[in-house]
Amino acid sequence: MTTDLAGMDCRRLVLVVESDSVVRHLLIQHLEANGCAVHATASAREAAEKLNSSVYDLIFTESHLNDGNGDQLARAVRSHPQHRKTPIIAVSADDSTETVDSLLKAGVNHFVAKPVFRVQIRAILDIIF
Repeated sequence: MTTDLAGMDCRRLVLVVESDSVVRHLLIQHLEANGCAVHATASAREAAEKLNSSVYDLIFTESHLNDGNGDQLARAVRSHPQHRKTPIIAVSADDSTETVDSLLKAGVNHFVAKPVFRVQIRAILDIIF
């Protein structure tokens, strides 16, 4: 899914990787409300394909995907020549120290516990951009 907002400044392209359709939809809405263009997918496999065809300014990924996990995706992003420095935000209901530490060691820049609220998205965008 790609969405551009007519009349808004969409200079930032964001990849959302989230297997839960409701959470994915909410992240898309929050990002679009902040002027971002969004590509979204439900799987790590599709995310890898998208990484090869687009250059992203920011990536949101859940930590537990149906076909992988946020650690694996973060490592794949960090090994990709065009995305070595792309900020990665992990979102998860699992905010255990072990999970968060593992994600950060894999190359994730920030962690946000679910549920994710619009104000959190705005704060992340303000920090990164």
